[in-house]
Amino acid sequence: MFHVVPFPPRIFVSREEQKVLEPVEQPNGDLLSPILLPGPPLSMYRSDMSTPRKTTDNPRKPYGSVMDLPSFRELSRGFKGVDLLTRFIARDQWAELQQRYKEFQQLAQTVDDFYERLGPRNWIFHELMNVGRIESILRETETAEGAEAALIEMYQDTETTGWWLLQLSRHEALRARMGQIDRAREHYDAGQFSSCAFHLIAVMDGFVNDFEADKRRGLAARDADEMFAWDSVVGHHHGLTHVMQTFTASTKKRQDEEVFELHRHGIMHGSITKFDNPVVATKAWNMLFAVVDWADARQQEKAPKPATPT
Repeated sequence: MFHVVPFPPRIFVSREEQKVLEPVEQPNGDLLSPILLPGPPLSMYRSDMSTPRKTTDNPRKPYGSVMDLPSFRELSRGFKGVDLLTRFIARDQWAELQQRYKEFQQLAQTVDDFYERLGPRNWIFHELMNVGRIESILRETETAEGAEAALIEMYQDTETTGWWLLQLSRHEALRARMGQIDRAREHYDAGQFSSCAFHLIAVMDGFVNDFEADKRRGLAARDADEMFAWDSVVGHHHGLTHVMQTFTASTKKRQDEEVFELHRHGIMHGSITKFDNPVVATKAWNMLFAVVDWADARQQEKAPKPATPT
């Protein structure tokens, strides 16, 4: 049986969403390596191919839409090419391919809708988020305030975020800070939101400083455009680079009104006096996961192109 697919992406899905397809048989009898395709709801597509970074596919500016990500553009082209192919061979795969393409488009639309609704409020869609759950939040709420409240509830779900925290340990610089991350979670669950924010700001600063040892510059010392994430959903124009403008803004005059943004300068230097609320603390968690996505994207961007089989 033929299983025709566009190209082998890396797909971020929960285990129960994964479906293994058999190898793809080619006219010469060779088999392409099997890949994973997700069953609905999808999570995240991302290319695992380390190709040369073309200027057209790697702008040093945020993406206007998720469909502008190189892996999404390539996958879209692949779907269209295979659609034509299945009209002549492997016709029994055409209907399934069409369904997968609709799911792919819905995935991209959900991420863009998230940013349209919540991006102006400085929320970032990171790659550990479940697309199906985000789609439900957007569908079941009518306002940005309502969606924000539902998103915070998702972060307060220890089962969901507990699994997210386990993923941080793949970075040595975060393993070294896991004690501080655990304390931040304890304080978050106990309603000690200002303490949680302090911990996470320190974790992010230190992680970015350690991640690029040749630069030794923490998150607070970075310009927004330095946090551009290649081929990542956090690279959206309402994503990490957008949030960095608020994060690094100076607050020199004391501000006694309660704030609901993660103002690193004002919080760490005592200029902002009232930030002990779940919105600020949850935005700190949200930004931490986005910064980790940035680090993953940096590694992927710098990865050497694998040797072409002969």
